[in-house]
Amino acid sequence: MNPCSFDMTFTVQKSTTRRIYRGQDSFNMIDGVKLVPRAEIEILDQCPTNLRGHIEWAIAKGWIQPVANVRDEELVWEKLTSCDKS
Repeated sequence: MNPCSFDMTFTVQKSTTRRIYRGQDSFNMIDGVKLVPRAEIEILDQCPTNLRGHIEWAIAKGWIQPVANVRDEELVWEKLTSCDKS
């Protein structure tokens, strides 16, 4: 018997989150009053003007975009509760 051999067992778990991009159905949510995005990009006032211009240009080109990571349970619950309101 080889002294370096051993058995290994791996447990693979499925991710319980989804990545949602702007324009996809679940990217926006309703807080009961208004429609709001799940994620945004905020450029603070302290950002130097020259960098702000570059960031805004990259956003306009689509190279920088908001992305939301959402738990599956949150999406399921949102779908179930929106059925009650229709």
